[in-house]
Amino acid sequence: MTEPGTEPGTEPGTESGVLLIIGSGHSGSTVIDMSLGRRSGMLSLGEFDRIGDYLQHDPTCVCGLRFSACSFWQPLLAEAPDAAARGGDPLVLAGAVARRMPDIRWLVDSSKKTERARALHLRAPDRTRVLHLTRDGRGVMGSHSKQGFRNLADFARAWARDNTAARALVDELGPGRARHLTYEEFCRDPDGVVSGVLEWLSPGMGAAPPRTDRRTHNIAGNRKRFTFHKRVVEDLGWRDRLSSDDLDAFEREAGALNRAFLDAPGAWSLRAAGDP
Repeated sequence: MTEPGTEPGTEPGTESGVLLIIGSGHSGSTVIDMSLGRRSGMLSLGEFDRIGDYLQHDPTCVCGLRFSACSFWQPLLAEAPDAAARGGDPLVLAGAVARRMPDIRWLVDSSKKTERARALHLRAPDRTRVLHLTRDGRGVMGSHSKQGFRNLADFARAWARDNTAARALVDELGPGRARHLTYEEFCRDPDGVVSGVLEWLSPGMGAAPPRTDRRTHNIAGNRKRFTFHKRVVEDLGWRDRLSSDDLDAFEREAGALNRAFLDAPGAWSLRAAGDP
């Protein structure tokens, strides 16, 4: 564990910290994970709890190569085999990252599982931070409808369950170690919000410039990871896709919770040095 008062990754041999994104699926975590990973000192992992699937099925990495041929992942996992053996343990991986990429201060893991984040934080509270990401639940519901699902009330209940658990963990850990972000605020000012999150992780880091090597190697997540050069635009298509019955079902299952998240004051935006 990092000694009290020592920032992750700030001294030679200090292991990187891990930012754990939690919440519900279809909420924009892949885009936010990769946006954070584009700044110096940050490393985007994607849904690292899915690393076992990659080892078993050898899919295409975001870099364009088969996973088994990826020059980023293979040396890291060879140096830290327990990271995969333990179901995708970013704290174990951080040791290999510190040795191979000493400029990295924070890893970003968007696996989204609240209880996993709780367990990791208990192991290393000084090296972990938790970011609870929410998106308007109607947008999440609309995303599921695009995939042909029709019993959308089930997804509303799952959205409420996942985000209630995530909010409880944020409340438990407190604002120094866990905070909430809405995808809507991110879409309004992506660069400013990324700067704000980095400043929260490590004071002074909000002004970190973009990385010179912008290649990414995210594990799983939204297929937008393959076309991440495109501009971030909030998807409001749910307004046309969802029927009045769908919206009524969502209101019954999760309406009050959704409004509470959407009405939370936005306080993340921080313009990086040199930004307009």
